[in-house]
Amino acid sequence: MPAIDLKISPAEREDANALAEAAILAGHGVFEMLFEDLIPGLSATEAYRDRRVLKPGHFSHFSNWHVARDAGGKLLGALNAFPHDNLARATPDPLMTPERLAPLAVMGDIEDEPAGSYYLNLVAVFPEAQGRGIGRALVQHAITRAAQQEFRCLSLSTWGDDQKLMS
Repeated sequence: MPAIDLKISPAEREDANALAEAAILAGHGVFEMLFEDLIPGLSATEAYRDRRVLKPGHFSHFSNWHVARDAGGKLLGALNAFPHDNLARATPDPLMTPERLAPLAVMGDIEDEPAGSYYLNLVAVFPEAQGRGIGRALVQHAITRAAQQEFRCLSLSTWGDDQKLMS
């Protein structure tokens, strides 16, 4: 496949819908489980957008996202990354009850381990753009940002299905 003219830049508020779609894509069903039927009349993507991407101070706020666009400005993929310690400062969502969060209890240990690192929370490339090096470029962008902020460690958690991303 030919090389792509790619620009990675900070996300903007106008990207909120695409960022929520990217999170749903990267979550492998977890965000659908958490956000589906959370707010009557909103899809999981819309609820994620409103409760995370557009919520000031949340680690999934659009200010912690970077997007990859082609030369025509089309959004191809996105990265949500930040200092891992921001997770501990996150205000709990009152709609995320213990019952709703119970299936995620096993993930708590995974997210506790990389404290003090620059954390790659979500990396997603939309299906039509996959296989063109966009995910690799987003991860490299995160590595560069981490170094600029003088982090000595970068961390991420992946799903078993994501193994192809690391090859």
